[in-house]
Amino acid sequence: MQQQVHNLHAGTLPMNMNHGGHETIDVSELLTDSITLIDQMLMQREYIQDPELREIVDRQYQFALQEYDGLVTAFTMNQAPQPMRYQSSLPVQVQYGMQQMPTRKPLQTVNDITDQHISAHLLVGLKASAVEKSRICLEITNPVMRHAVANSIPNCIEMAYEMFLWQNKNGYYPVPQFAQQDMQMMMNSYAPSSGKPAMGGMNRMQ
Repeated sequence: MQQQVHNLHAGTLPMNMNHGGHETIDVSELLTDSITLIDQMLMQREYIQDPELREIVDRQYQFALQEYDGLVTAFTMNQAPQPMRYQSSLPVQVQYGMQQMPTRKPLQTVNDITDQHISAHLLVGLKASAVEKSRICLEITNPVMRHAVANSIPNCIEMAYEMFLWQNKNGYYPVPQFAQQDMQMMMNSYAPSSGKPAMGGMNRMQ
């Protein structure tokens, strides 16, 4: 026991134990959330009707599995995983504007599940994962773990954007816009800086 206390204060813990307490809890919750999202993809796949959505979910599922394994390796063995980058398969063609949509309400039975529900649930999970990983990354002290989590954030963003593009294309995620005059007014409210910072003048004033 005394030797363990000495090691703790001397900073000689094995590298795979080099995690702060707060970090350990956060990463454990992150991995649990990752499992939940992966399981959700698997469980909802059988209800998908659209072949394109099924192909998207299959690719995201396989990628999420590999990324999860890399995060576990970083957490338990302090080994950096191979960098991975998810690429959306959909062209970036956003449809702007609103159109009349059916009213929505909670599901009554599993027979009411549609591709709209499935894609919406997965999009919410992917967005939440991106936000949570960004928050946790700011508190991680272990450099290997921090880089592993940071590198996974763009993948969550790309997968969420791909799911949004599919929803938008199918009319499930409308994107309203301001009137052109209002939008132009807001865009014209900003201009580039002069490019000549005044910090030097501030030093002379002290």
